[in-house]
Amino acid sequence: MRTIKSKCDSYLELLPVNASEVQVKETEMAFYAGSAAILHIMFELGSDDVSDEAGEAVIQSLHEEAVSYAGSLAIGPSQTDDVHLGI
Repeated sequence: MRTIKSKCDSYLELLPVNASEVQVKETEMAFYAGSAAILHIMFELGSDDVSDEAGEAVIQSLHEEAVSYAGSLAIGPSQTDDVHLGI
């Protein structure tokens, strides 16, 4: 299913098995905050004053930003190719 919760749950599975409740809750909160930020950007792009071309440019820029950030984590190129970061 395509829900924020299902993606968050998949991401939480990447935490160490001995992660504290606080770490799990803070990770979940950060995941939802990031999701809300992206949704806010998507709503802005859906407004009538943003052309399809401009919206496409923003989405491409967000993709490049995510790839760049993933690369800065030194997690390996195979995980940055897809930008799902294990989700």
